[in-house]
Amino acid sequence: MVTERHSTSFGPTPGHQPLSALLARHTTLIAAIVVMLALGGGSAQAPAEQMAAELIGLGLLIAPALRAPFGKLLAQDVLFGVLALALVVLFALQLVPLPATLWSGWPGRALFAQGDRLMVGHVLARPWSLDPDETAAAAVFLIPAAAIWLRMRLSDSFTEVWVMAWLAFLAGSLALALAQVTADYGQWHLYANAHSGLPTGLFANRNHQAIAMACAIPLAAGLNRKWQDRAADQRQPTPGGWLFGVTAGAGTIGALLTGSRAGCALLVPAVLAALVIFYNGRAGGDPRKTRLIVLGTLAAVVLVALGGIVLARLQPGGALGLVLSRSYTDDDERYIFWPVVIRMIARYAPWGTGFGAFRRAFEVDEPTDQLAPLYLNHAHNDWLEFTLEAGLAGIVLAAGFLVWLAMRWAPAWRAGADRSRADPLRQAAGTVVALLLVHSSFDYPLRTVALSACFAACLALLSRPAERRSPRSGGRHGHRA
Repeated sequence: MVTERHSTSFGPTPGHQPLSALLARHTTLIAAIVVMLALGGGSAQAPAEQMAAELIGLGLLIAPALRAPFGKLLAQDVLFGVLALALVVLFALQLVPLPATLWSGWPGRALFAQGDRLMVGHVLARPWSLDPDETAAAAVFLIPAAAIWLRMRLSDSFTEVWVMAWLAFLAGSLALALAQVTADYGQWHLYANAHSGLPTGLFANRNHQAIAMACAIPLAAGLNRKWQDRAADQRQPTPGGWLFGVTAGAGTIGALLTGSRAGCALLVPAVLAALVIFYNGRAGGDPRKTRLIVLGTLAAVVLVALGGIVLARLQPGGALGLVLSRSYTDDDERYIFWPVVIRMIARYAPWGTGFGAFRRAFEVDEPTDQLAPLYLNHAHNDWLEFTLEAGLAGIVLAAGFLVWLAMRWAPAWRAGADRSRADPLRQAAGTVVALLLVHSSFDYPLRTVALSACFAACLALLSRPAERRSPRSGGRHGHRA
């Protein structure tokens, strides 16, 4: 594996390579990642595809895991390491069998204990989780994300490999979505679900397609800005903003096509943050040219959005019409069952139900007036679902993670007199993490392999020691954050 001379790299460090050489050297790796992402857009609705994505993730994880200096990685970001280890321990504890007299006395377990008495005459020894098989499956699900995180932490050069693979994956997803728009109902769709009549691309859920498109925009801005800064450091011709401009336009179209309300709403902060990332703190180049690129990109995005609104009015039954015609409360069932989930959190506190056990627990507590032929697979609010499944420990972990995010993301935006400290890729990574966390308040994007891998890659970028650029010389210096 090629690595670069930074404080986060371990082993030989040949320095920066041209993009063409980097892509040529990592063609197989990029292809494997793209295939993994393409197979990982269906979540639990496509178990065979998800298992294949997890196997590819396992293949990507083994080699770096065998040689990773975990002690050094932990020392570079102690809080993140503690949170990650705590999550692993929590998974393990939820699978450990407990004495019958212990677990049956926990809140919410009485009905399950009564079921044991009716079936076998006595209470069985059971683990913490109400559904240990699903808890184990949830742990296996994290393998692709762990593989991307570890590779990103071990090699700075993998950053560009990952971003290009992510953009290539989304280009394919957008191309498929455009084909779905022009085809008959249900054609060219990979997954059969309620969204099969909408352009979901390589995802099963239109909301996931929309947020993935939105996340691509700041990442492209960060990578494009990184190329420009590098060229300025090496006194080479500054590349244009083609990657950012194309991604911003394509991502906007891809998100609007889905008709996802949350995805389209988050498109606005995604574009605005990307514009700031691309322009703010530039280390060189022609400022007028940069302003033209920024203004041109913003104008293109506005025109696309206005065109989408006009098209939605002309074709109210289409995907874009959903954004303007649907209410945010009256016609959305999640606002009906969220209060049920909140009551369940109190009922199973402080231990929770166990990771992956939401469906089984909800089937017990689901009000009879809300019964339907289709089951509820997730709470459509990952903050509520994570709290229900992890209990008090989950609340502590979530709070610790938000503190860590603030500590790692804020320094990336340092500007003012020392604009050289601003790190565009870390800015983009924090923006994507924030977008996914906000979207998790209305859906479950991180329960797909593709989006969880993107989330993990951004966490790795934030977890690295910050890279400092010298204002005088333009050179780079390793800096321990």
